[in-house]
Amino acid sequence: MKDFKLRKFYFSPGYGDMLGGCHSKTVRMNKTGEWVFEVSEREDHRSPTILTTYEVLPDKLSELEAFIEKKGILSLEKRPKSNVFITDYSPWSYGIEYTKTSFGKTARCYCSFSQYRKYSPHDYDLMEELRGRFEALRGEKIAEIIEKDGND
Repeated sequence: MKDFKLRKFYFSPGYGDMLGGCHSKTVRMNKTGEWVFEVSEREDHRSPTILTTYEVLPDKLSELEAFIEKKGILSLEKRPKSNVFITDYSPWSYGIEYTKTSFGKTARCYCSFSQYRKYSPHDYDLMEELRGRFEALRGEKIAEIIEKDGND
């Protein structure tokens, strides 16, 4: 892959509930061109969603891009599906949006991988390091917004 450039990184931890809980973390560029780390949390259908925004540490972002490319993180998407499946459970998942330039052409691409695949012990080690590098992007808190739910 040539000229890999991260556009957005998404992570949702696995959690088990049928009450409407939502939990996710996203790193993306905002409308003013600044990178932000957003954490979205909702405990259940009746609770508001709390969206907390943090600054992104630029040097850590470059390190994450290099790690994804060097360690072949995008290949995790190609692992075979697992026979394990739990219905009342939201699996953990990653989503990576990026651009790549090859032979003078730039293409927008998306990679995702989640819990219900067959991963090797080495894959799990890579994902643990990936998550650590992702969490290290979070800088100072910028804002917190409490969004009302639809049941008010």
